[in-house]
Amino acid sequence: MDFGTRLKSLRQEQQLTQEELAQQLFVSRQSVSNWENNKGQPDLENLILISELFGTNLNDLIQPGKSSNNPEVSHGRPVGQVFAIIQIVWSLLMVATEIIFVDRGIRLFIFFCYCIGGALIQGIYLRKTKRLQNIVTQGEDAFDIGIFVFAGFWVGLLLVFGLLAANS
Repeated sequence: MDFGTRLKSLRQEQQLTQEELAQQLFVSRQSVSNWENNKGQPDLENLILISELFGTNLNDLIQPGKSSNNPEVSHGRPVGQVFAIIQIVWSLLMVATEIIFVDRGIRLFIFFCYCIGGALIQGIYLRKTKRLQNIVTQGEDAFDIGIFVFAGFWVGLLLVFGLLAANS
């Protein structure tokens, strides 16, 4: 079985359309179609994301039928899921802090901490998945939601500094 056939069978097992898979990988539907028809191959970053999405290791994905005896290959949570959980926990922690310190007049500082932490978490995620550098080389990654969230945290930081300047 070749890579395209393997990808198509994995996609169909998960009951995903080509469009849905493309959205999860931040590529076009045509890219997925080309991969399934062996008219092209995904780059390494997309291969890793595909293997994480379908819970298979790279060896099984690239060379279907050849079993992997490598004990170091793990089937942990996908990187995006881990960082989404971290981001949610961080947000809930900041909301709880906001509720606790509501009378102490440090809301702006709490928002500042939230923006710094969120930008760091999102920046690490984008760097780990190589999404930020791909924005220059691949136009299809320009609409990655992670990049918009990252930019949103930086806008929040600018807002904090603007409010501080206005109050002084």
